[in-house]
Amino acid sequence: MSSMWRFAVIAIGIASGGSLYACGGDDATTAGADAGGIDATGGDAGDDASSDAAADTIADARADGIADAAPDAPVACDAAINDPHNCGACGHDCLGGACSDAGVCQPIVFATAQNNAAHIVVDGTNVYWTNNADPGSVVKCARAGCGMTPAVLAGGQHYPNAIAVDTTNVYWTNNFNTAGAVNKCAIAGCGGNASTVYAAPGVARAVATDGTNVYIADGAGGPIVKCPVGGCPSTPATIGGNQIGAVAIATDGTSAFWASYGGQSVVACAVGGCGNTPTVLASMQPAPSNIAISSTDVFWVNTVMGTGSVVRCAKSGCNNTPSMVATNQLDPWDVATDGTHVYFTNANATNGQVLRCPVSGCGGNATVMASGQKGAFGIAVDQTAIYWTNPGDMTVMKLAK
Repeated sequence: MSSMWRFAVIAIGIASGGSLYACGGDDATTAGADAGGIDATGGDAGDDASSDAAADTIADARADGIADAAPDAPVACDAAINDPHNCGACGHDCLGGACSDAGVCQPIVFATAQNNAAHIVVDGTNVYWTNNADPGSVVKCARAGCGMTPAVLAGGQHYPNAIAVDTTNVYWTNNFNTAGAVNKCAIAGCGGNASTVYAAPGVARAVATDGTNVYIADGAGGPIVKCPVGGCPSTPATIGGNQIGAVAIATDGTSAFWASYGGQSVVACAVGGCGNTPTVLASMQPAPSNIAISSTDVFWVNTVMGTGSVVRCAKSGCNNTPSMVATNQLDPWDVATDGTHVYFTNANATNGQVLRCPVSGCGGNATVMASGQKGAFGIAVDQTAIYWTNPGDMTVMKLAK
């Protein structure tokens, strides 16, 4: 992915995180608030040990033959024979994907013909994403699949980008020239007639929700505001004064957390407001962009080509000394977490990557879950799978954890 293309998308709007579920992040604990990930060399010792054991099992089975196993040592399942329902370990299902000779699940195409698929979130039933074009659309697909033909919740949108979901509605940002907005549609559908929650005076960069309010960041230097989910077209409440380039936001219903790309910082603020003095969790960050939260921590990516990073700080603060989760990344773009692992994309037009790292960190040894992706842009996770968007070939992908 070229720098020009990448920052053109920033100019339209980046967002992640946001509860109940939200992108980038939206997807935090699965994209936002609490909802919700194998590690390469030196990563997660437990995963490496399991992989080694599975590899030994495969080698032994192919050398001796499953049918020749000693009667007193029965084979519990077909984990050694490319079984997609017992891939690498008994009970590890590839959720429709193939199982490689090494006992590793392979990704599947979840949806095709998605015009510039951008940010993505998941809840307990569906996966939702924005197609960032004009006209663009907001669509949904059941987690189990929809025949690669997602349902269109809203079409005719102006560059829809950031996205969040609660138990009732899907929310997204629209931006066209200097006119920004946050729109919504019921999860069950709205007949294609989206309603406006907030008409921004400038540009709506990011959105998150806790089911009661939506929280909106204006990356052009405006304030962080909140609106009831029912809408407040002209009178939002300001919770944080003018921010420098706030491009991603998440909330857990108690606090809002946002990444200030222009201010090179990640901050926290009570949802009731903090005036012009949000709590600085981390300053001097080279390029904080997308953000995700778990029940205890805030994660973000520093989008720097070749030396990018994934970073963690406790929600309560880390004395402005955040921990490096993953370092020396090619071009980290979006991030999600399930509380145990952090998942992120390295965006590239021809060799994008999807990676995983324990929340405790893995240095430069994050596990590459998928490579050769045409973009690897937005990412979301649930209990069993990873979902991401590839704007380069207009696909949305799925991979069993």
